[in-house]
Amino acid sequence: MNTNNPYAIPQSNYSSNSPDGPRRISIGTFEAFRRGYQLLGDQYWLFMGVCLVGIIIGSLVPMGIIMGPMIVGIFFCVIDREQGRRFDFNTLFRGFDRFADSLIAMIIMVITSFVLLIPIVILFMVVLFSTMDKNGQPNGGVVLGSFLVYFFMIFAASLAAHLPFSLCFQLIADRKLPAMDAVKLSFRGVWHNLGPILLFSLTGGAISFCLALMCYVPVFFFMPIWFSAAFVMYREVFPEVVVDAQIK
Repeated sequence: MNTNNPYAIPQSNYSSNSPDGPRRISIGTFEAFRRGYQLLGDQYWLFMGVCLVGIIIGSLVPMGIIMGPMIVGIFFCVIDREQGRRFDFNTLFRGFDRFADSLIAMIIMVITSFVLLIPIVILFMVVLFSTMDKNGQPNGGVVLGSFLVYFFMIFAASLAAHLPFSLCFQLIADRKLPAMDAVKLSFRGVWHNLGPILLFSLTGGAISFCLALMCYVPVFFFMPIWFSAAFVMYREVFPEVVVDAQIK
């Protein structure tokens, strides 16, 4: 077994008086992708299989009931890789060890999405029906303009709903935090690094969208790099906690 750590964490600038608090991200988006790919090493293909299986299984049950444990399991694989251990498919299902916490975090994220998205959908329907003529035909120009605004608002609301949880599942996997503590600490970490994390999310989304236009298959090759890079970003904000032990 390879015992060498394939990933060296550079020094980051402190942004909090607490040793466990969020720090400033000191790398760019594409550097995170590069280091994420480097972190996977010779287990890239296995990790791609882990990500695919995890996402497929997580999608089988509605409301993200088991998607949370699957995402936590994916990050368990990255943590093993970071610490010089080789993971396997069994590592993915270790996410169920944190089932309750990951489920609660996922439910909070889903509820947040609904709270932000439902008013936008209702507003769009109101505008659509209010522009209909006597024959029940909507005004084409108004519909087109409203749809463009609607699309932008849905995108912005989805981003706003998911961005605060960008570090949540990593915290559950890495620090074994309860759901509410992980959510609150993720909010703090994202708020303290809003620019870099927002840019990372937008870039990853843009790359995924472009790859999806190529018959969607290339997205599968990018997925493991994205998950690994998301952990790299997390580690920049929350460096590994080192406990000094003294033998008495």
